[in-house]
Amino acid sequence: MLDVETHRAQELLDELVDVNLLDVVTAFEPPARYRFHDLIRAYARECVEAEETPERREEALIRAFGAAGADPASADPLSLLAAEGPALLAAIGQAADLGLDEICWELALGTETLFQARRSLDRWENAYGPALALTEAAGNKRGEAALLASLTGVHFMRRRFDLAEACCTKAVRLFQELGDRMGEAQALQYIPYVLVAAGPRSVAGTSGTFTLSDLSPTVAR
Repeated sequence: MLDVETHRAQELLDELVDVNLLDVVTAFEPPARYRFHDLIRAYARECVEAEETPERREEALIRAFGAAGADPASADPLSLLAAEGPALLAAIGQAADLGLDEICWELALGTETLFQARRSLDRWENAYGPALALTEAAGNKRGEAALLASLTGVHFMRRRFDLAEACCTKAVRLFQELGDRMGEAQALQYIPYVLVAAGPRSVAGTSGTFTLSDLSPTVAR
């Protein structure tokens, strides 16, 4: 967030802890986590708004969002994701409020492993909601397609097969428009499960789903 080397950032954190401006939440399991007292957080926000330009504040937030979405260097990434879940959800909402569509959808997609493993379907959908609305409004086809493909799994697990099919269909179409064959193939992985689960109507092709002729040639092969 400060755009400094890791060791310098750690020195600054230690200084804040030493003067009781920052609390250590967890210290024994890396990475350590810190928390401001509510009053100090409010005062710090006032100082930033008074002393920094909107551009510099946004740049700092973008760096923070990038760190939040980084792959965790941990032997147990799922535990780390669980610990960082609330911060990730907050970052997704904040990125959406700022209109940072690329960062927003990448952060949202990064929660898929956590919510899928824990079957936290409500939180999964809630995390994707702001990102999906933003990518659609911004015309970010890749982000929208990636989120829709992932949401197909949510709807499938909830047995909402019509919604699953609609998400998958749109995701494949968007990937085709982008010429993204890998994305198209990844989105299509759900089609057999959705069609079979939905029953004979979809399998018979009467629900507006795919045939092989709809696929890009490289994917169909």
